[in-house]
Amino acid sequence: MNYRVANYESMNGNLALAGQAVTACREGAPRLSLTPAEREELLARIHRQIADLHALEVRLRRPVARAARNRPSEAADGL
Repeated sequence: MNYRVANYESMNGNLALAGQAVTACREGAPRLSLTPAEREELLARIHRQIADLHALEVRLRRPVARAARNRPSEAADGL
């Protein structure tokens, strides 16, 4: 897991690892004997993570003015 997501490769790698973790949890879930409180806690965590993924999707769908963001401002250049 890369905690400094600085490029496509690190973002893609983190999402791949997250997908593997979700798959492992999904496969193991039927074998768990959960109390009602544990089940509710896990469901709440799942819903929070779904909301986080949705927020990430919304952010990635925003248009990005890449050239403007990477270029020094005219004010900083004294223009």
